[in-house]
Amino acid sequence: MASEIMNELNSAPWQLGLLTDRRGHIHLGAVLADNDHQRPVYVDLLAPVGASNAADLDLDRLVVLVRGDHVADLRRLVERCIDDVRLRDRLVELADLATLHTVMTPWTA
Repeated sequence: MASEIMNELNSAPWQLGLLTDRRGHIHLGAVLADNDHQRPVYVDLLAPVGASNAADLDLDRLVVLVRGDHVADLRRLVERCIDDVRLRDRLVELADLATLHTVMTPWTA
């Protein structure tokens, strides 16, 4: 499944974002660009235990990381705070990809 998500992120315009659910849990996710005027697709990449299901999230509350310094801050946090090597490496890879795939248009849900 992880490789499918990475393939999708490599082939379509997307943005990295943070979202707080109704319980106050913070999710890290990607929003894939809207194709054929359908609603954009949100993919939950990292969520804490006990967090709401991605289908229950309100995309109007999504904060897209569009500035390079925001993505760089996320990358530094991941490098310093995630002990699991595989998870840390994948999140760093996503942060690097997000920098390359930043869409210059404002996010609208």
